[in-house]
Amino acid sequence: MNIREKLVDDIRAYCRESGVSLSAFGVLVVNDGKFFSRLESGKNVTLKNFERAQKWIDDARQAGVELTPEDFSDPVDIAS
Repeated sequence: MNIREKLVDDIRAYCRESGVSLSAFGVLVVNDGKFFSRLESGKNVTLKNFERAQKWIDDARQAGVELTPEDFSDPVDIAS
């Protein structure tokens, strides 16, 4: 399994556990609703977004954060 496949599996598992859609995850983390579909299909994603997604999953799991779909009702500023 390569690192792209591992991240795809991690995102799928996290979204399944938290009840968040894959596109909502992309919007929350990298402000891109198609991020997951591009990642999964092997298309190019930026290294910055790849790292941001992996870090977000790692940090959220370590902190025990569980998100629900209601957490995605307001836009999230990820520029910081």
